[in-house]
Amino acid sequence: MKYGNLHLHSNHSDGGFRPTLLVRLAKSLGYGAIALTDHETLTGLPELFEAARIEGLEAMAGVEFCTKYKGEEIHITGLDFDPNHPAILEFSNMVCEGYTERTRTQYEDMIERGCIPNLPWEELVQYCPKTPFYCIDHIIHALDLTGISPYTEQDKIRIAYRQCDPSKLHFVRPSADDTIKAIRDAGGVAVIAHPHEALFDKGIIEEYIGKGANGIEINHPDLTERGVKLACHAAIEHNLYCSGGTDHTGPMSACGGPAYAIPAYQGVTKDEYQAIKERRFD
Repeated sequence: MKYGNLHLHSNHSDGGFRPTLLVRLAKSLGYGAIALTDHETLTGLPELFEAARIEGLEAMAGVEFCTKYKGEEIHITGLDFDPNHPAILEFSNMVCEGYTERTRTQYEDMIERGCIPNLPWEELVQYCPKTPFYCIDHIIHALDLTGISPYTEQDKIRIAYRQCDPSKLHFVRPSADDTIKAIRDAGGVAVIAHPHEALFDKGIIEEYIGKGANGIEINHPDLTERGVKLACHAAIEHNLYCSGGTDHTGPMSACGGPAYAIPAYQGVTKDEYQAIKERRFD
């Protein structure tokens, strides 16, 4: 069993549980530490910290940003940063605004195409957590709560959501340089998340390290055996912090399709967790 689960999502982004429940689940599963890495937003962190304090778990700030580079979608998790630092707050708010506008466009496009009844966006978000980031998972949960479309029909909603006319979507994902800089300026560790083998083969992992990424996930449900070996080798060669977690898979997820409903207990050892907290490689 790993000590810390450092890649998790709550209902503030595309997870199924609120932060308090994630902490309780982590404790019941035997984790001693937790990081909440919601997509783009930091709004779940205060609740996480308070719940962790009550339950006696260690907790660190986290967030996950999606970058686009050379045709590849590459995710970066920020860990153990100051969540009140202007660099990370301003960057997060900027990205959230773009993503939410994109989500609203796709939602209203579904209404125009007759895929769902005409529930105004302003009414829909009343059924969502108070967060600047909204995605398809918020739409699905809200439609279920309103009785418009049961959760069992989520696959139909996801397909309709993806069929939006691309010409209507204008949000551009942030660059690797800006993302890593925001995390590092806030005092955090910039971790290359679930690095698949092609990123190593194309030399992109090396380039991201050159841009300032100083951590890499070595324990994640999506990593192949070769991927783990490549990530571990990169961590040793470049003195990177090792991270990992269950992400959207396993009992702490409650989101996505049936493929995610499998046992998953990835994470970091206590020594790997302490290495981040103590900044041993800085």
